[in-house]
Amino acid sequence: MSGVRAVTVAAVLAAGCSGAGTGGDASSLEGAWAVSEVAVSSADTSFTITAPRPGLFVFTRNHFSAVVIVGEGPLEAFSDEPTDAERLTAFLNLRATAARYELGDSTLTITTFVDAIPSDIGDTFTAGYRLDDRMLVLTFHDDQGGTTTITLTRMPE
Repeated sequence: MSGVRAVTVAAVLAAGCSGAGTGGDASSLEGAWAVSEVAVSSADTSFTITAPRPGLFVFTRNHFSAVVIVGEGPLEAFSDEPTDAERLTAFLNLRATAARYELGDSTLTITTFVDAIPSDIGDTFTAGYRLDDRMLVLTFHDDQGGTTTITLTRMPE
């Protein structure tokens, strides 16, 4: 599984994870969650983004969707008439997915049905989660031994 996908879901989700969960109570995940931190670790690199660009996960009882702008730092505004290069840069940094999920004691089993990466549609994988009232931590492991941890903060209703 690619690093692009791990960030997609956020932005954006990957294979085989662990963590402390809520024992399978999907109602505790319901609502909107903002991306507040992203940490990536692999054999080649390790970094943490403490002020990520906007990202939003919305959970219902059995589904979620996520839209994330990858990277850090302020976004540059388009000119009054955006160039193709500006549009392409925006598109390349946008990740989106929608999926069905099932909760285990410490895992989310996810099956995507919409994804910005067409080859990922229909994939099923597992992500670890830890839920602490207003914070949700998702941990993803890729096939090369890398880990992406996405920290989400519950948004007010």
